Amino acid sequence: MKLKNAIIPFLALFLTVISSAESFSQNQFKALVFSKTKGFRHQSIPDGVVALKKLARDNVFQI
Repeated sequence: MKLKNAIIPFLALFLTVISSAESFSQNQFKALVFSKTKGFRHQSIPDGVVALKKLARDNVFQI
């Protein structure tokens, strides 16, 4: 009986952590980076794309 009383809170905590992880991953987003230009292309655009990719990697969202 004591073992059962110890396992139930552990299982409840485990299920809470698992469900939180699932909802966290569902709340992530995807960002579209469109950098095509016609004519003039500013020299900082490639650096901006690299910076956005780093932000995505560090903050767990997709580009």
